[in-house]
Amino acid sequence: MDRKTEYQKITSVIKLFERSVDKYPQNPLIWEKSDGVYKPTTYKEIKNEAQYIAASLLNQDYQHGDRIAILAEGRKDWLVAELGMFYIGVVNVPLSVKLDVSEVAFRVKHSGAKAIMVSRTQAAKAEQVIEEIDTLTHIIYFDEKPNKHYAVSFEEMKSKGEICLRDEEFSSIFVNITNNIKPDDLANISYTSGTTAQPKGIMLTQRNYAANALQSCSRVSITPSSVSLTILPWDHSFAHTANVYCFIYYGGSIATQEIGRTPIETLKNIPKNINEIHPDLMMSVPALSKSFRKNIENGIRQQGATAERMFKFFLKVSYAYNANGFSRGKGWRILLKPLVALADKLIYSKIRQNFGGKLRYFIGGGALLDIELQRFFAAIGIPIMQGYGLSEASPVISTNSLDAHKFGSSGKIVDFMELKICDADGNALLAKRVRL
Repeated sequence: MDRKTEYQKITSVIKLFERSVDKYPQNPLIWEKSDGVYKPTTYKEIKNEAQYIAASLLNQDYQHGDRIAILAEGRKDWLVAELGMFYIGVVNVPLSVKLDVSEVAFRVKHSGAKAIMVSRTQAAKAEQVIEEIDTLTHIIYFDEKPNKHYAVSFEEMKSKGEICLRDEEFSSIFVNITNNIKPDDLANISYTSGTTAQPKGIMLTQRNYAANALQSCSRVSITPSSVSLTILPWDHSFAHTANVYCFIYYGGSIATQEIGRTPIETLKNIPKNINEIHPDLMMSVPALSKSFRKNIENGIRQQGATAERMFKFFLKVSYAYNANGFSRGKGWRILLKPLVALADKLIYSKIRQNFGGKLRYFIGGGALLDIELQRFFAAIGIPIMQGYGLSEASPVISTNSLDAHKFGSSGKIVDFMELKICDADGNALLAKRVRL
C-alpha cells in the first residue's frame, strides 16, 4: 500500500500503531534503562501492555471522552498509558514536568481530568493538586505507590487488565469500543506555555496526529532499524509526533533518556546515553544545539592552541564548501572537497564518535535555529534539518531534509498538506517562488 493510500486509511493513532505492530511485531519499540542497562520492549509487547491498561481503565468505568493527565518524563509507561487511553477513547492531557504545582492544578482543573499519572519525580506535585480539586479522584503511580486512598499502581492496573481480557464477554465489549474510535475523537488536550496569559488547551484529534505523522514521514529518512534517543519532552507536540509516532510508523526504535535525581543530572546523562544507544537520528531544539556546540568547542580547546586553530581553519573551509546548504560542493566549491575530506578524517569524524558514531542528522524544531548553528553542524557532518510548525497543526508543517536542505529556511511543505498565507482580512497572498 502506498503512502497516499495509507494516509487516507490510517485515521487514528491506534490504526497507525496496529499497522506497525502487524508489520514489525518483534522490532524493539522502546529501549529503556533497567538496572543500569538498556533493555528493549517490542511492538507486540507494547500493544499487550497498552491493551491491559485500556481494559483496566474500562473496568474502572472510565468512559469515552474522559480525561486523564500524564505528568512524567518520556518513558515506556508514558507511551503505554497514552495508547491504553486511545484504545477506549479516553483523552490524554500531557503535562510538562517543568510546571509548578499551581500550573499543574490549573491544567488539571481546566481539562476536567479525572486522574493523573505520575513518575517518581513528579508525584509530590500531584499529591498537592489532588487535595485542591474535587473532580480529581485518583493518582496513578508509574513507580512506587504510597499507602493513600487515592493511589493506584500502574503495574497492578496491567495485571488486572490482563485478567479482564480473559473474560470473553468483557473482551468482546473492549474490541467493539476500540473498533468504534472515530477520526474526529479527541486524543489530546495539549497546553501552550501561557507566557502572556492563561495557557490555552489545544484540542487535537486522533486524525490530527495520525495524519501529521504520515505527512511528516514524507520528509524524514527512517527505517525499521533506525534508533532515536528522545531528549525532548513528550508533552510537546513536536517530540510527540516527530519522535514517537513517525518512528512507530516506520517500525523504528525509541530509546528513553535516563532520568537523574535532578534535572541537571538528567542533562548530564545525555552524552552517556548517546554512546550507549548509538542513535542515527535525533530531535533537537536550539538550546540543546547550543549546548552541544559549546561542549564540542570546549573539547577542541582542551587539546591546545594548535588544535583550536586547525579546527577554526577547517570550519571556514567547510562553510565555504557547504555555502547555503543546497549549493554544497557545487561550482568552484568542488576544489575544496579534498580539504573537507581531510578535515573530516582528522577532526569531524572524531567529534561524531562522541555522538555515538552513527548519528546522520538532527531534526530541529521548537524555535528558530540561527544560521550559524546550522552551518556549524553541517560542517561537522551532523546537519540539523530545521522545520516549522504549530501545536495547532499537530505540529509539523514543513521541514528541511537530506535531499533538500537550505540554511535559514524552514524547508519544504510536507506531503498531503495545503498551505495558505493570508493577510489580516483573510485574503490569500500570492506566493513568490524562490529558487533554491
